[in-house]
Amino acid sequence: MVLLKDLEKFAEKNLDNALEDLFKLTRIPTVTAKGGEYSSEAITELNRIFRDLDFETLTTETKGEPVFTSTSKTDKPKTLLFYDHYDVQPAEPFDQWTSPPFEPEIREGMIYGRGVADNKGNIIARVYAIKMIQELHGELPVNVKFIIEGEEEVSSPNLKEYVDSHHDFLFSDQTSCIWEFGGTNTLGMQEIWGGVKGICYVQLKTTGPNRDLHSAYGSIVENPANHLVAALASLRNDQTDKIQIENFYNPIITPSKEVLEAILKIKDTMDEEKQKEQLGIKKFIGDLHGEELLKKYYLNPTCTICGIWSGWQGEGGKTVLPAEAHAKLDFRLVPNQTPEDVIQMLRDHFKKNNFNVEIEWFDGYRPAFTPLSVPFVGLLKETMLEVYGHTPIIHPWSPASGPLYLFADHIPVLSIGVAHVGSRGHAPNENIKVEDFKQGQVCLARLMEKMAET
Repeated sequence: MVLLKDLEKFAEKNLDNALEDLFKLTRIPTVTAKGGEYSSEAITELNRIFRDLDFETLTTETKGEPVFTSTSKTDKPKTLLFYDHYDVQPAEPFDQWTSPPFEPEIREGMIYGRGVADNKGNIIARVYAIKMIQELHGELPVNVKFIIEGEEEVSSPNLKEYVDSHHDFLFSDQTSCIWEFGGTNTLGMQEIWGGVKGICYVQLKTTGPNRDLHSAYGSIVENPANHLVAALASLRNDQTDKIQIENFYNPIITPSKEVLEAILKIKDTMDEEKQKEQLGIKKFIGDLHGEELLKKYYLNPTCTICGIWSGWQGEGGKTVLPAEAHAKLDFRLVPNQTPEDVIQMLRDHFKKNNFNVEIEWFDGYRPAFTPLSVPFVGLLKETMLEVYGHTPIIHPWSPASGPLYLFADHIPVLSIGVAHVGSRGHAPNENIKVEDFKQGQVCLARLMEKMAET
């Protein structure tokens, strides 16, 4: 292995080039939720970036956005697989951005732009970790593969079909995977995530009269917006914060001793007051703190209204009784829950309680995690201790979601990245720190060295 300071010198020396590549990729507004019209432009840029590494590249068409893959030309016993995505969240509301979301810039040591944290900053940091090893070693000590999809932010509807038909490329007995997200906590400590919760995302609709009516009819015509609000209110008890769908909690399994011990270790490294300050809130639900707060955060499923709309949305007043109403909600799922089961329970709940609510569409994926006892966890922990000077915080899984189950069913999958707790992913002014961007490259370069020697 080369000296750590030599890795850091490379990151500093090549910072301008790395930033230029990140800015080029960030300028492409790959918002798949709006139709994916910029996917081909992103694929062209990814081809340029990876061919500069002398990697082989391949673009595979799907029923939605293409999947981009790239692989080194090495022939080593072990393989490091990176999963990333080139699509990003919508940038609205635009007026809350200090600088335009797709015109990245640096201010006071921070890189701002839609996708720099989720997930384009990680893509480029991983690319430059490879450049670092290539220059300082002459060749890679492990095989390296990338899979970069374009539908992660819309629940990856076509990734399963791709994975099912490309097992030989993605999985082997000596393959380990680094997932797409991660960073530091409120205390600036690095984190390792062992998996993700599942998700079931749903769009609902209620209908009433055949057109918007004058609101004078409100005394004799049922309002579909009122009906939808009542249906939504029936899903969750505000007093207990319990989801009131029959049998919803039945499949959930008791967490293992390993998971509970990992959660307890997190307690001493969490600054709850700073977290509340950053979130702009005065208290957590139920005024929980400490061990009980963390157990709820990791171990409980959720039901969240993500959006609701009906009737007149313009400026000023318009007295209407709307013809229809809509809502979007998501359920975050814990081990042993599945989106398909939740949808059936939701249908049964509406029917049993006489709510005439249509499920317009749904998607999602089940939870998945890598056991924290696997050797890859220890290797990554050792690497991060050396690079960052402290032992990383290890989370059993993230309360967020992703299609990790497609991979964790076959190989160890862990998530680390270059974001921080204030990166504002999915929000205006998304950002990462320049220093984290550089150190993330160093960490991954050292990880590849250690994988080869283990």
